[in-house]
Amino acid sequence: MGKRLVVSLMLVLLLIFASSPVYASGIDLDGQIVMEGEGIVSIEGKLIVPIRPLLREMGYQVTFNEDQGLISATREKSKIEIYLWQPKLVHNGIEIKQDAAPQLIGANTMLAATDLAS
Repeated sequence: MGKRLVVSLMLVLLLIFASSPVYASGIDLDGQIVMEGEGIVSIEGKLIVPIRPLLREMGYQVTFNEDQGLISATREKSKIEIYLWQPKLVHNGIEIKQDAAPQLIGANTMLAATDLAS
């Protein structure tokens, strides 16, 4: 089963069981638990996930441009650009509208799980 499908299914399950401020245990990526206890939270019924560890686990090189509020992730022929505080993500030049704008919480770039699954 593909990584994206497994991540999507796990995030949907986490969303179903998520309630106001709780901590999720982790995300299953191809049968391996990643980000276990590493800041996955539910805020106002939305599961928010730190994106950097997940992207790195999937083999992406991740950089952050603080001045532009831009997180870039590259792997082989794939490039993802995540814009802080804007409900916008660009994957290989195609803009994908998000439900919520990514944000910084502490030192982590957080993304809504519903946006991650899409």
